[in-house]
Amino acid sequence: MGRAALNASMPALPAGRAAPRNKKEETADFVTGVAMKEILHRLDFMFTSFGQILPMTKTLTADMQRKHAERQLFHARRALSHLIEMYESGQWRHLYKEDTFAEAVRQARQTVDHWTGMAAKSDSL
Repeated sequence: MGRAALNASMPALPAGRAAPRNKKEETADFVTGVAMKEILHRLDFMFTSFGQILPMTKTLTADMQRKHAERQLFHARRALSHLIEMYESGQWRHLYKEDTFAEAVRQARQTVDHWTGMAAKSDSL
């Protein structure tokens, strides 16, 4: 590829940006421009091929929300299970006062209830 063809295929410099000083900067600008053109081309292809992106995005978002709710529910159940094991073994007395431990169990149960509801809600989407 000749120098004239290379310069013709390079994207225009943004306003206020100096011309590249050496071959390395020139190549980096060219590669960045080509990468940006490829990204824009792919986005254009997605919009023209599939019409609206909204349904795919909505599906992906709902799936991510469901996975997040399930992960948080798993951790909340594990925390509650740990507190129950501490209660059954009597170990909680070494780490908590009675009212503080009762509050920790109450909060853990509320968290489990919250994420159970969120997981059920995200399944219905």
